[in-house]
Amino acid sequence: MMIKLKTRITFFALFMTLCVTIMAQLFYFSSTRALTQEKLTCKEALSAFVGLPDLALVGEAHYVRHRSLSDVFSYFNESPELLEYFPSTFVYQYAPNSQPSRIERDF
Repeated sequence: MMIKLKTRITFFALFMTLCVTIMAQLFYFSSTRALTQEKLTCKEALSAFVGLPDLALVGEAHYVRHRSLSDVFSYFNESPELLEYFPSTFVYQYAPNSQPSRIERDF
């Protein structure tokens, strides 16, 4: 009986510690990471300057999707020949091969 009571008290103490920790993190992040009016104005100015809504700038993917805002290596992530990670954003346009390969193949 005594072991069962100690187990329950330990479990309750751990549960309460976890709850307090999560609440402290939520309070900390909401007070430090929240958008101030100045940051919100800057974000709206960036969206207006680029001409794209916020969702077009960053969507499901892990990189910036618009090619004018991407770096050199992000271009290859957006190649239409590659398989898209997210089917909801997949677009493929066939481009005829007007310049054949310069590699000679001997079969």
